[in-house]
Amino acid sequence: MTIEDALNQAQLFLNSIDDNMNGIVLSGELRSRVFYSLSHLSLEHFGSIVILVKNNMNGSAHALLRPQFEAVIRALYFQECATDKEIEQFTSGKDPKGLYKMLEGLDKNLDSNSIINFYHLLKNEMHAFTHGGFEQLKRRYTEKELISNFSEEQCKKLIILSRTLAGISATCAAAVAGREDIAEILLSEIKK
Repeated sequence: MTIEDALNQAQLFLNSIDDNMNGIVLSGELRSRVFYSLSHLSLEHFGSIVILVKNNMNGSAHALLRPQFEAVIRALYFQECATDKEIEQFTSGKDPKGLYKMLEGLDKNLDSNSIINFYHLLKNEMHAFTHGGFEQLKRRYTEKELISNFSEEQCKKLIILSRTLAGISATCAAAVAGREDIAEILLSEIKK
C-alpha cells in the first residue's frame, strides 16, 4: 500500500462517516453532549491529519495524533465511567482527572487491560511528536538542510492509527445514538 492508497482509503472513510451519520438524532442530555462533542473532535482531528499529510505538513499531522487519542479516551470515559459530578465539573471548566486515570477507569469497566496496553504502544511516539520532542526534531533536517523528513511508512502508520481512532469514535457515536445499523456499516468500512 502506498501513501496515496492510505490517503484515499482515509478520505473514503471520512466520506462514509459523513454520509452515514448525517441526520442522526442525538440526545441533548449533558453526558451525551460531552460524549458527542469529544467524538466529533476526534473525527475533526482525523480529517485534519488527512489534509495535512496530503499537503506534506507531516510534523503538524503527527502532532494531532495525541489530541485525537485523548479526545477518544475522554469521550468514552465521560460516556461510560464518569459520575454526574465529574461531568458537571468538566463542563464548568474544571480540568478532568488525568488521562491515565481515565484509561484505568475504562479498562476496569471493560474488565481488561486492552485500552492501557494500546496507550502504551503509542505513548512515546505521541508525546514526542506533540510537544516538539525529539521525534519532531530529528525529522526536521538532513545532514545539510532543514526540511520535513518523514518517511512514507511513518505517514502511512499515522493515517492508519488516526483512521482507527476515528473508527472508534464514529462507531461508538452511532451505537450510543441507538443506530447499531450505522455502527455495523462503519465497522465494515474500517475492515476494508
